[in-house]
Amino acid sequence: HLTDEIQLHEYPAFFAAVRRGDWHETKKFLTLHPNAIKAMDRWGTALHNATIFGHEQIVEELVQLMTEEQLEIKDGDGWTAFACAVRENIKMVECMVTKYTKLVGIAEEGRQMIPILIAAMYDQWDIVRYLYSYTLNEGLMADKGPDGSQLLVFCLFAKQFGNLTTL
Repeated sequence: HLTDEIQLHEYPAFFAAVRRGDWHETKKFLTLHPNAIKAMDRWGTALHNATIFGHEQIVEELVQLMTEEQLEIKDGDGWTAFACAVRENIKMVECMVTKYTKLVGIAEEGRQMIPILIAAMYDQWDIVRYLYSYTLNEGLMADKGPDGSQLLVFCLFAKQFGNLTTL
């Protein structure tokens, strides 16, 4: 179908606009091609791209446009954009959690780590503190598996002693 071919041909320009932080061009493209919001390139969706390249405004705008199901899309390595965000940006994390709290319980596919563990592994203790209350009932209890003990190991290794709410 010719329209689909044109859209596929134009997607590199769309992803380039996202990566350079050009919300005007990104929005213009999404207005013409709303399905582009779930399209993927080598970095993942537009949300993955904006997250990886640190464009907070574009992340916020895309999150508002996306459905909960679209926020769960994983890149080729099995990571959600949220899992990417917990490695370094609390504003993006807060934005995504505000829209869809269940993201805190979605493990990446490689090592099956939930986002709070990824944040701890990357020494993002402000993000760990933020996610703790959301994650407690989702997966840190002993009856839910090893995630709680893994978080404890990360805390001990990083010498993050005390209450997680006051690390």
